[in-house]
This record gives sequence, C-alpha cells and structure tokens, in this order.
Amino acid sequence: MPSGVVIFSVSGSHTGSPSCATSGRWAFNASTGQGQLRMSALLTAYANGKPVTFWGTSACDAWADSETLDYFLMP
Repeated sequence: MPSGVVIFSVSGSHTGSPSCATSGRWAFNASTGQGQLRMSALLTAYANGKPVTFWGTSACDAWADSETLDYFLMP
C-alpha cells in the first residue's frame, strides 16, 4: 500500500482472529527497518517453499480489516 503497509493471506487456517480482522489477512508496516527485514524473510520463505507460522497482535493497527502481524516462525 502507499503507506508502506503490506497485506497478505496464507493458505492455512487463521485461528483466534480479532473481530476487526474480517478479511482473514495479515498486515504489517514495511516502511520501517524491522518491517523491511520481515518482508525479506517472508519473500525468502515463499521463494523457497518453506512453511511459516504466524502470530498476531489481536488488533488491526496496521490495516483496518487485517490482523497486525506480531511475529512468525520458519522451522
């Protein structure tokens, strides 16, 4: 998005979503250094077909209908 927010969805289940996350998607701000590192890691995992597990903040601070990404794990 023009504001630097990245919005994405995954093929697995998204359990425990907050009521604001009506789209089933995740979002984070990629205009910061931390956000750019997240984006790089997620693109690398996607390019290599690696599984990723996501955890959210239980809020929709980055984008109104998408849960804000807290952290993720790539085994």
